[in-house]
Formats: sequence, C-alpha cells, structure tokens
Amino acid sequence: MTRADPVQPVSISVSIQLAEMTRERIDSLERDKKNLRSEVARLSRETSRLSPENARLQEALSGAESINVVATILIGVGGFLVSYATFTGGSATLWANVSAGLLLAGIILMTWQSVRQWRRG
Repeated sequence: MTRADPVQPVSISVSIQLAEMTRERIDSLERDKKNLRSEVARLSRETSRLSPENARLQEALSGAESINVVATILIGVGGFLVSYATFTGGSATLWANVSAGLLLAGIILMTWQSVRQWRRG
C-alpha cells in the first residue's frame, strides 16, 4: 500500500452487525440471569436462617402490644373512676382508692415494659 492509496473501510453488513449486537445482548442477559439466580439462592438461605428469629420477634411484639393495651385500659378506667369518685358521696374514698390502684397498675405495666425494652436495646 502506498500513501496515495486510501484505506478502504471494512464493511460489515447490517444483518451481521445486528446479529452480533443481539448475541452480545443475549450473553449479557444470560450473565445477569446467572447472577440473579445466585442472589436468589443466597437470599433463600438467609430467609431460612432468619425465619425462627422473625417468629420470636413477632411473638414478642404481640406480647408488648397486648401489655400496652391492658395498661392503657387500666389508666383510662382509673382516670374515669377518679372523676366518678367525686360524685359518689360516702364511698368516694373507696372509689378513689380503686382508681389509684388501677392507675398505679397501668403505670407500673408501662414502666416495666419500657425497662425491659431498654435493657434489651
């Protein structure tokens, strides 16, 4: 080749280029599929490992929610009885003592629940 001869570009037909691009895309998708399958297998093993702990945590959560509901009810009823005690006349002391007991029980339950979570946390 001399300097005067222009370099002829290699022409590849459009169909060959399309076929090569399609093959590259398919290869890329197959690599992605292989990676995703290995990730699914890893996550499946992780799920199997974590399911007992998840069940324990769900049970603990439902227990804590139940205790909080009971404590809230005790405090609500105790608050109502404090107000009611003023209208009962002679038995006001009895109602006041009952309401104080309910309020104290609710507060103790909530405090106990908070301390348990604080110690675990």
